[in-house]
Amino acid sequence: MSSFLKNELYEFIINNKDSLNFFLNNSFEGIGLWDIEDAQDFWLNESFWRAIGYDVNDLPQPLNLSLIIHSDDVIYFSKILVSHCMQITEESNFEIRFLHKNSSIIWFRVRGTTLICNDSKRLLVILKNISQEKQNEELKHIAEKGERLFKSYFNLNPAATFVWIFKDNDFYLLDVNETAQQQANNKARNFIGLSSSEIYPDLPFIRSKMLECFRSGLPIEFESHYKTRNSGEYEWIRFKLIYQSPDKVLLFSDLFTQQKKHEIELKQAKEIAEEKEYKLRCLFENMTNGFSVQEIILNENGLPHDYRYIEMNKACEEMLGIKAADVIGKSHLELNPVNPDNNWKSVFAPVALHGQPVKIEYFAPKFNKYFK
Repeated sequence: MSSFLKNELYEFIINNKDSLNFFLNNSFEGIGLWDIEDAQDFWLNESFWRAIGYDVNDLPQPLNLSLIIHSDDVIYFSKILVSHCMQITEESNFEIRFLHKNSSIIWFRVRGTTLICNDSKRLLVILKNISQEKQNEELKHIAEKGERLFKSYFNLNPAATFVWIFKDNDFYLLDVNETAQQQANNKARNFIGLSSSEIYPDLPFIRSKMLECFRSGLPIEFESHYKTRNSGEYEWIRFKLIYQSPDKVLLFSDLFTQQKKHEIELKQAKEIAEEKEYKLRCLFENMTNGFSVQEIILNENGLPHDYRYIEMNKACEEMLGIKAADVIGKSHLELNPVNPDNNWKSVFAPVALHGQPVKIEYFAPKFNKYFK
């Protein structure tokens, strides 16, 4: 490198004010000069002002530190000036936050050196905009924090969790959590690196579901069962798939065999009960004998006072000459307020209240009929 050219540049800048202005105002990052003894007296070049959103010809007045330096950094910067003023520091290298005109934060890395000009102390600073670096650091920090949280959740998740990566038109097992390892008798990690086709040769639908989740980006839930090789019994598994950009799918699985067996047993019991109810209903509706259900109504002393019709079949309607729709839900006293038949108490009450079966024959004057 030619040192004489460097000397020529120095001499040219010193003797040519226009060249000096070009150098000062068009520095890519920023140049400034501070009065160390009066921090409010400073000069910064046009490049710097453009970086924080100002036109050098339209700067706010009065111009002070609190306007352009973040409030949390003003004292910090003042201490640096004091250090230079007391000659504790001749050169400094620090990072500081400036305020953009739109109130956003612009980070600068600042290098400064002490100058003595006409017996006055100055701080010459060179500024470099490092906002993008800071943003990248923040994003990296967030990503690392997210990764740590994911790892914690991943290993503490009570559901067996598998991480799959898509490549070469198949999914390959990348990692498993502790639950999956325990459920597989500590053998789940032996399958890391294998494809879904190799791990689930008899369950191709799992790969199909993962591919559907991967292409749509939407979570998918489904359940399935398989026959175990040892016992030959069926195990039921509930699956949930979640896409993780850009090339992964998380598979959560949860064994619920006992719950499923219970659900199946309940369903079967319900179907049997419904079938029996249907048969009884058919018998009830089509039997030739009259059939009705009454509910005993007790008074405040706990004694039989009235009864209410609950059900009545067609044969009973024909025998009594009434419609079930007219009496169901109504009591005997509501239907017979003037001339009620009180003989029912000796017949209905022992059956309803004590479970004693009764068989009688009697004549009902109202219907002019004998009943058994």
